[in-house]
Amino acid sequence: MAEYDLATGLRQANVFDLRWQQIDFQRRTCEYYPENMKSGKPLVIPLNDTAINVLARQLGKHEKYVFVHSRNQPVKSLNYKLWKEALDKAGIEEDFHWHDLRHTWASWLVQNGVSLYALKEMGGWQSLEMVQKYAHLAPEHLVKHAMKIDNIMTSDCHNFVTANKPEEEVVTVEMMRKMLKEMENKWWVVRGSNPGQMD
Repeated sequence: MAEYDLATGLRQANVFDLRWQQIDFQRRTCEYYPENMKSGKPLVIPLNDTAINVLARQLGKHEKYVFVHSRNQPVKSLNYKLWKEALDKAGIEEDFHWHDLRHTWASWLVQNGVSLYALKEMGGWQSLEMVQKYAHLAPEHLVKHAMKIDNIMTSDCHNFVTANKPEEEVVTVEMMRKMLKEMENKWWVVRGSNPGQMD
């Protein structure tokens, strides 16, 4: 169950109560109904290879529920003794909770380039604000946007606007280059200059 949770990012209750009727192996999807979701909205999640393999190992164990315990009954709650033993064997600290699997799933996806919008859709969050806490994990995705300035600064076909006349492109790239060169030449000879105050 933990492997399936880590592969899908689902909440604990959505894993424990998972039923075969929700699984579509052909489409590789798992469907959750509004009454099953914290948000009260339906959710269809894609199933990756890891999730599919976990499900395949569960086939034939129960005709209705995907996950069952040793007595072949649906899992209703977490066995904290077994959970702690598993954490000990893995060398994970005791304060790691089941819900941290969802956070780990989200963190791994963002660190590997998945957008916050895609993460929101996959995890069933109601708004982008709810996944903003993962944004700091992938600052690299902003690099391509920041590099657009490189194209502007090295091209002769762009003009700049001023704060006083935003509707007019009044400053050319060449003019900006001359200004920057002038600043560079005079920067270290002007007395009383304070680099820290310049933006």
